[in-house]
Amino acid sequence: MDSNHKSLPDGTCEYHRPPADDSNSDSQSYYDKHDTVFGRILRGELPAITLAESTRLLAIQDLKPRAPLHALIIPKGFVGSVFDVTGDDQEWMEEMKSMALDLVQAQHPQAFAKGDYRLCFHIPPFNSVNHLHLHVLAPASTMGIYYKYVKYLPGTRWCIEMDEVMTRLQQHMSPVPYQRPPMCPPQTQDMTAAAATTIPNQAKSSSCQSEEKEKDSC
Repeated sequence: MDSNHKSLPDGTCEYHRPPADDSNSDSQSYYDKHDTVFGRILRGELPAITLAESTRLLAIQDLKPRAPLHALIIPKGFVGSVFDVTGDDQEWMEEMKSMALDLVQAQHPQAFAKGDYRLCFHIPPFNSVNHLHLHVLAPASTMGIYYKYVKYLPGTRWCIEMDEVMTRLQQHMSPVPYQRPPMCPPQTQDMTAAAATTIPNQAKSSSCQSEEKEKDSC
């Protein structure tokens, strides 16, 4: 499988360089709307280990990896949680899945061949950051018992497989088979602005309404 996404060397911790804010682009102010730790990473205020990037997505290493590969893929356009994904988002969701599979295949080809990986979202109020992020874990068989059978176990109230979300959207259903918690209001941003940005040359811990703590991602 050939990758269409820009990849960076493993272990490179750096500050993301957002596109310049000029008269032809509102990309910088676009990132300013992200009031989360991921927004700070996108704006270059916090460092992160960048694994891959496209015009609409950024893949970074989880601060506390629970598998040899534990990536977080975030949309550059703000989407609060999996509850906020709609049928109009299927194009970049497909790209998100493609980026995830590219990472698994590149770093753990045997796990990729065996399907020994997980692509999943946490469902509010059990998410840690109020900015949608896909967990990419491989090889899944190496995860600790708690993480394999509890925290990152799809099919539970707190965790759902990416494929299930995409199937539900294709069938014109809500992205998750649960009602949105009242403390988690809709949070979205137009993704078309992200598609107009360029890839840089260089490469919260909270429930829905609790206070966010600032911390580096490396």
